[in-house]
Amino acid sequence: DKIFETLDEGIGDWVFVAGSTARLRSIPWRCAEPHSAMTEVAEVCREKKVSLIFGREASGLTNEELDRAQLHVRIPVAEEYASLNLAAAVLILSYELRRAYIAGSSEGDRNQNMDTRLALASAEQIQGFFEHLEVVLRNIGFLQQPSANLLRKIKRIFSRAPLQEQEVNILRGICSAIEQKDGQSISR
Repeated sequence: DKIFETLDEGIGDWVFVAGSTARLRSIPWRCAEPHSAMTEVAEVCREKKVSLIFGREASGLTNEELDRAQLHVRIPVAEEYASLNLAAAVLILSYELRRAYIAGSSEGDRNQNMDTRLALASAEQIQGFFEHLEVVLRNIGFLQQPSANLLRKIKRIFSRAPLQEQEVNILRGICSAIEQKDGQSISR
C-alpha cells in the first residue's frame, strides 16, 4: 500500500477516474448510478488502470477533486439522507464493479471497442493538458479573470469520454501552436 500526499499524485498514472458524490452539482457533469457506472469501469479496467475516488465522510469530495474524474457516480438514496458513510459507499461500488466484471467475463472473448485498444491518457497527462489549456486561454484573453465555473465547464467538455494519449498530444499540440502564434511559447 502507498500513501500519497495529494490526490493528483495518487491518480497520476491511472487512465480512468470515477468519483463518488452525493450532491447534485450546479455544473452538469457526466454522472451515472452505480450499476451503469461500474459496468463502464469494469470494461475499462480489463486493460487499463482505473481509480475510484471517495471523499471524506463528513463532506465528500470537493469540486476540485471531482474535476479529476471523468465520471461521477451517485448512489440513489432518499434526498433527506443523501450521504452514506464511506464504508457503505465503497461496499456498494465494489459490489457493482465485481458484478459487472464477472458479467463481462462470462460473455467470453468479444470484439473490443477500438477505443479500449488504444492507449488511454493517464490522469496526470489529462491534468497537464488542462493546466496547459488554462495558461493558453489566459494568454489569449479568453479568461479575463479567474473563473472556476467556466474552467469546470471547459474540463467537462473534454471529460465526456476517456481521452486517448494521442488525443491529449494533439490537444497539447494545438495549445503549443496557439502559444507560438501568440509569441508566448511556454515549454512543457
